[in-house]
Amino acid sequence: MKKLLVVLLTLALCVTTLASCDFFGNLFGEKEPEVVYDVDAAANYVYNLYKNKSVTAADFEVTAVAAIAGVKHTVEWSVNTDKVKIEKKNDTTYIVNVDEESPEELAYVLTATVKGGDKTATKTFNLTVPKYELTSFEAYMAAQQGDNVVVKGIVVAINSKEAGNKYNHLFLADLNGKGGYYCYSMTSDPVTDGIELGMTVEVSGPVEPYSGMQEIKGGTARIVDTTKKTVDVLDITDKVVNGENLANYVGLPVTIKGVEIKGQELEKETSQYLNFKVGEKTAYVRTYITDFPTTLPTDKKAEIDAAHAEHFGWKANATGILVLYSGNPYLIPMGTDCFEYIEKIEKTPEQKVAEALENLTLPSFISENTTLELPAASTIHTDVAFAWSVANDGYSIADNKIALTVGEKAVELKFTATATCGDKTGTKEITVKVALPEMTIEEAVKLDDGATVVLVGVVTGIKDAWSDQYKNISVYLKDATGELLLYRLSTNVKVGDVIKVTGKMGSYSGNKQLAQGATAEILTVSTSAEATAAEDGTAVVLAGKVTNIAEKDVWSTQYKNMSVTITDAAGTYYLYRISTQVELGDEIVVIGKVGSYKGAKQIAQGSTTIITKKAEVEEDKNEEENGTDTPAADAKVISFADKANRTEYSTEKQVWVQNGITVTNEKAASTSNVGDYANPARFYKSSSLTIACNGMTKIEINVKGVEAAKVSAWLTVTGATATQEGDIVTIVFDAPVNSFTYAELGAQVRANSFTVYTQG
Repeated sequence: MKKLLVVLLTLALCVTTLASCDFFGNLFGEKEPEVVYDVDAAANYVYNLYKNKSVTAADFEVTAVAAIAGVKHTVEWSVNTDKVKIEKKNDTTYIVNVDEESPEELAYVLTATVKGGDKTATKTFNLTVPKYELTSFEAYMAAQQGDNVVVKGIVVAINSKEAGNKYNHLFLADLNGKGGYYCYSMTSDPVTDGIELGMTVEVSGPVEPYSGMQEIKGGTARIVDTTKKTVDVLDITDKVVNGENLANYVGLPVTIKGVEIKGQELEKETSQYLNFKVGEKTAYVRTYITDFPTTLPTDKKAEIDAAHAEHFGWKANATGILVLYSGNPYLIPMGTDCFEYIEKIEKTPEQKVAEALENLTLPSFISENTTLELPAASTIHTDVAFAWSVANDGYSIADNKIALTVGEKAVELKFTATATCGDKTGTKEITVKVALPEMTIEEAVKLDDGATVVLVGVVTGIKDAWSDQYKNISVYLKDATGELLLYRLSTNVKVGDVIKVTGKMGSYSGNKQLAQGATAEILTVSTSAEATAAEDGTAVVLAGKVTNIAEKDVWSTQYKNMSVTITDAAGTYYLYRISTQVELGDEIVVIGKVGSYKGAKQIAQGSTTIITKKAEVEEDKNEEENGTDTPAADAKVISFADKANRTEYSTEKQVWVQNGITVTNEKAASTSNVGDYANPARFYKSSSLTIACNGMTKIEINVKGVEAAKVSAWLTVTGATATQEGDIVTIVFDAPVNSFTYAELGAQVRANSFTVYTQG
């Protein structure tokens, strides 16, 4: 009977397994988690991957999978023409195969169909295959920045990230022997694309002139002929000696004969040079290892450097890939034989002294406490000895060493080196600046109180006027990264002054500021005419209004820069690749160095740009006149810079309250953590986000530091108009509201702060 009962129970369990699996699964923790698909979010993800692609001159890859919250969605691709083919490369990638030599321009629509479970969503992309037209070498050299070109040549050198280089570059020789092509920062790795030396390839992409060179930047390459061809090394000795323009030969293997081996510059982390002299011109071989072509192992660097050091003062032939910097040649080595050493050049004692002093250098800027060692002898001519003296009081040299301490005030030390060889002597004065390094406001506010900082910016406002009694003033300083209160600055300044200020960080009521006692140097603002007359490399400060932004110079979301023309009372000036997004009519200050391109002066890339006044917009002025918007000074701000404003936090909810504004972030369809983030605040795709404040007419959302693709959710608004300009998303309501809700964002979004404008 017991045996029968056990059998019956077993059968009962088997029969009821399907009905009771949830119970046992939950009991033993073995229930499979429910798969939740979100095809709309997956489709948005795919759209953001390719939304900036417009011209497709070569085959390209697209994804076959979109993962949202760990859940994979399949992506299938289709196209509206049989002139473009879709091929599946593997389980994760498709190839869109286009006709690289299309006889006519082809406009086509590429469609992504995203599938998850029984749901689908689609996204379309309007793309163009350009008409195939091979660019002649002459047309390539005449092309302007941003012009798209198609060039063909023989590969003479390759840089590859896969092979350990910093960038993916191709160097090509024109098929007709007219010159070379420098294809900078390719969209894909030449090595992984199967490109090898000697192959014939075609590169399409935009022209980006740089420092006297014509380049193709971000281009796409395809192999035309796998047959390996050789390119002869071009002798450019006479051209260098005669000062001819070398721009046509950039990217070619060249040799410069009869050079004289000079000193080395190997102390820099990323730029290391082996100098040589040809005629009256100094050039160099650059041996920073990440620039070595794939044919030259990086472990050969030490061998090249050591051989060069052993042959100072020798006559040699230099060979490498030609590149230019400010019109001057430098070579990228193709092998350990980049120098062919011929013979030692005998020098008189007087010549040795002159050359030793010419090549003698010290660090021009020291920003931390150190003991500086002064060379006792020349590295070029070892029989030349140096004796040192320093003119500044309080400093002394012992055993060719001097202790340097960085203080709040910058010090310029005046050194004199006396060189001696036999009965011949000579002297050289060298200045070394000892000072704290400059930093941005964004960097400064992250430091502890009491930290000494040096900031450069524009005075944008006066909080407390100059006190003749206490000899101080409180002002606001703005740079490209933010604004900071300078409390009781001991230098009298006015709005619009460009200053370098040194002081200590402090805080008041939880807000960072520069503490009392800081000092400032008022920098001279040059006119455009003065900057035009200045030599390349001169540091200048310019101020003016943005009056022109050429179509080729508009803001690049890929490179985060743009080029503009500003106008001041003396004329106009071109600013090349500034890293701040500006608009026509903006008044700006730029701090940078003078450069040249094709004989025209400009501010070189790498300058600091500060917007001092935004361009006035008629619509905004009308709103203020009609009383539908409060002035900016009355705006209310809620910041996510710290957790002090967050009054509630759990896995399901976050609430911030500040200045009469309440922000509530609730999850709509998930039990996962909301996210314990301070700045920026993170709002998940399924969040229900509510912003509440009485009489809201406009909200400005600061999304600085957030990828542009992540901001699209803010721009979908009902009952309002939403736009994005730089780091600010602006929502203008059709009528004042007390509360505004995003029921579901659709994509994860981050924000630093909200500025809320209310009805006046």
